[in-house]
Amino acid sequence: MDSEHIKQEQALMISQEDFMREVDLLCALEPRFRAVPDQWGIPPIRLRPKGPEALVRIICAQQLSKSSAEAISKRVLAKWPELSLAIIAQDPETSLDGLGLSRAKKLALGDLAKHILDDQLMLEQLVFWPVDKAIAHLTKIRGIGPWSAQLYLMFSLNHSDIFAPGDLALQRGADHLFGWSTPCNEVSLAEIAKSWAPHRSAAAHLLWHHYGHAVRPTSKN
Repeated sequence: MDSEHIKQEQALMISQEDFMREVDLLCALEPRFRAVPDQWGIPPIRLRPKGPEALVRIICAQQLSKSSAEAISKRVLAKWPELSLAIIAQDPETSLDGLGLSRAKKLALGDLAKHILDDQLMLEQLVFWPVDKAIAHLTKIRGIGPWSAQLYLMFSLNHSDIFAPGDLALQRGADHLFGWSTPCNEVSLAEIAKSWAPHRSAAAHLLWHHYGHAVRPTSKN
């Protein structure tokens, strides 16, 4: 199946042009989003590699600053090819020692290696699956929760209608952009974001962009 056919089925955002088109469609649904590109310009679309290495990066980056996450991910990925998946799966704490990983992240990477070894990880098929099924599949891996799965679908598989309501930057960005008197939480933002479908990935990009400029200007988003 060629990329154009996949794109038609899944409405993927695979280029900056796709993203800009999604922004226009989103702003037609919710005109208040237009304030973000008007004030801060159009952000670049976030595209990341697919496959196990992308999940390694996501696991390493959890609860860390961008600079710390990049440093640890680089060390882990540099060592990953030298180790057999069997060794990582069997003894993640020893085989991944000295890389700056917490015990929880070592165990998560060990479980990822086990899923790969046992042919339980269907990463190449995820792009064809319904979002709920794809998220459920990814969250079977230790250390991969809904937020991590949502980021993989958004940035690595380029889905155009993914949102991560548990992301604090999205919550605070939405609070500021829309001027809500009561701060939103994961549940309330997820409900509100339903009205932005099927362009919720564009909404997430704009809210992160707004957060990085208006809410926390020192943030690198």
